[in-house]
Amino acid sequence: MTCHNPFIIVFGSSNSPLQPFSQFIGRLSLKTTIIALIAYFALFLSSCDLKPAFAEQGINWDKLVSSVIMVESKGNPNAVSPQGCIGLMQINPNGALKEYNQCGMTGWIKIAEYPNPKDIGSITPFAEEDLIIPRVNKKIGTWYLHRLHNHYKCPTIEHILGAYNGGITRLKKNNWDINKMSYETRNYVKKVMKLYNEEL
Repeated sequence: MTCHNPFIIVFGSSNSPLQPFSQFIGRLSLKTTIIALIAYFALFLSSCDLKPAFAEQGINWDKLVSSVIMVESKGNPNAVSPQGCIGLMQINPNGALKEYNQCGMTGWIKIAEYPNPKDIGSITPFAEEDLIIPRVNKKIGTWYLHRLHNHYKCPTIEHILGAYNGGITRLKKNNWDINKMSYETRNYVKKVMKLYNEEL
């Protein structure tokens, strides 16, 4: 029997993590299969756990994110601020979202959401309308907290929160002094830290 899609041989084996998708893959063209596999593995790599990076600094990732969500939106995925920030973690489309996309991070992967072959698309950046989707919003917000810590070198949770709310540029201009940030930002840091410490 002629096999027009060689990937079905590899991924159709019982030991393959993609074995459940073997019949689906078998119906695709070789080009579409390659796109689908790139999307699959990009999604796998982009979902790597960030906990170790935070744990090294004594930060509990789960509790920090859940505390930010409660203060930012009270858990409402449809929340939109007067400034245009969106969703659970109140992502700014022109801030964290833009930076996330510019850094070449994994965007929306249609194959992961719509297993119908006609809906398969390549990896594209997240769009503003995607921010109301809880997992997307949380993914970007979590990534940005991580970036503030490791890329922008915010040394403490308080500094991470100050930069998340008031902006990393403003925090640097104030010589990393949270007390020089706006009342809104100082109050924000206090609220999140109160929840964070209560949950520990």
